[in-house]
Amino acid sequence: MRREVEIRSLTAAVAIGGFLGLALFAPAWLWALFIALVIGIASWEWGRLFRLSAIEAIGYAAITVVLLAILWRSTGIATGTTLSYAAAAVLLPALFFWIAIAPVVVQFTIPVTSSWVGLALGWVVLLAAGLAALAMREVSLGHFLAAVALVWVADSAAFFIGRRFGGNRLAERVSPGKTWAGFWGALGAVAAYALILYPIIGRPGSLLGWVVALLGVAVVAVVGDLFESWVKRQAGVKESGWLFPGHGGVLDRIDALIAVLPLMALWWLGW
Repeated sequence: MRREVEIRSLTAAVAIGGFLGLALFAPAWLWALFIALVIGIASWEWGRLFRLSAIEAIGYAAITVVLLAILWRSTGIATGTTLSYAAAAVLLPALFFWIAIAPVVVQFTIPVTSSWVGLALGWVVLLAAGLAALAMREVSLGHFLAAVALVWVADSAAFFIGRRFGGNRLAERVSPGKTWAGFWGALGAVAAYALILYPIIGRPGSLLGWVVALLGVAVVAVVGDLFESWVKRQAGVKESGWLFPGHGGVLDRIDALIAVLPLMALWWLGW
């Protein structure tokens, strides 16, 4: 376990350092290329999970990146300091999926047996996540980094506390490695993060409402993680890819972000 934690921590440090460098200092065009690359690789992995061949998955990823570029150029991501209505229209279907459909799929372990349904769903959630990442960074870098940090806090707390205390499985048929101890640890860490962020973000409403809202976002992050785990379980694989030692593929690293970013973009960008 110690070796696994060391590899995981080193990989995370390198990935986070590179991500922060781009988010803070890259010009808009380079950031757009980076997001296109991330979404492209995630799309390739998604296609493989839904039984596409390697060549077919490349085509699926290429179409996804082209669609993202079209949306980026055509939606007019921001109008002043808020989302455009066209951008919001792309994010809302993904938000509906993560709040209303994915929890039911995970709770009742409903198989997604149709490759066509799975691939179409991939476009809904991946394009929305990519557009949200582009929009939030363009409109408010601080809000974007705060949203990403929330997911990191929840994921790290769930991993370390779950490994330390173990206990009952959170969703054994979906992801046997996740425990209720990790879940409650993630919520506790996010609650602490919310208290720290509250005065920094500008005291948005009551403190209690703010903490409860961010705990709700953390639950959506868990749903995103569990849904991707369920897709992998159906595909008969442990990890979506091999790009990050100790972490798996790109989807394994952004599963919770895919679920959270559309929600945070719609909420924090004031649409």
